[in-house]
Amino acid sequence: MADDNYWQTVLITVPIIGATIATLFFLLRLYSRLLTGIKLDIGDLLMFFGLLFSYGATISTILAAVREGKTDIWGLGSEHRQKAALLFWITQTFWPLSQAFIKFSTIILLRNLLGSAQKLHLTTTILLIFTTAWGTASLLVNTFQCWPPQYFWLQESIQGTCIPSQTAFYISIGTLSLVEDILILSLPVAVVWRLKLALLDKIQLTGLFSIGSLYALRNITINIQL
Repeated sequence: MADDNYWQTVLITVPIIGATIATLFFLLRLYSRLLTGIKLDIGDLLMFFGLLFSYGATISTILAAVREGKTDIWGLGSEHRQKAALLFWITQTFWPLSQAFIKFSTIILLRNLLGSAQKLHLTTTILLIFTTAWGTASLLVNTFQCWPPQYFWLQESIQGTCIPSQTAFYISIGTLSLVEDILILSLPVAVVWRLKLALLDKIQLTGLFSIGSLYALRNITINIQL
């Protein structure tokens, strides 16, 4: 019971913290646009849609945790188990969409800020291609990990099959996402340490960019637990 309560708390608090951090960054981004007089671009639109999908994943995760009260859905009654499984399936569908849109937005922003260097331009191009491939694969496999898809939450009512080693798949896509997040966050940090700034300024800017790693860790924590 204590373990159930612990993971219930994790599934409620971690998504809220992650969504709050992402929203704060988006609002700061819009505020900086307002101060500098720069018009909104495609990157801002991508971030907006990414946040919407993130809110969807956050809400469905919290609803599942609050309504069912435990993470072992097989310990629930049939009706509650189906509802919990459906909510988790919705979360897994929203998650790669939110990740892909937010990554696209961040990479485009870094490309605009740091793209004058040829190596960085090539790096951001590779990251855009990887994000497209990762997002497409994650969305398709998450959506169709069971066939028919509704078999994921109606396993006692209909016939179907699911891919083997689902947990290994979740860990794999979550790890790849985290690694890419770290690479994306490291790009501006690498540039900062090449600038002619005081050591304290470099440390402060590095700490600012590293805050984003909290959101990356939030993503893999939720995905593995689900």
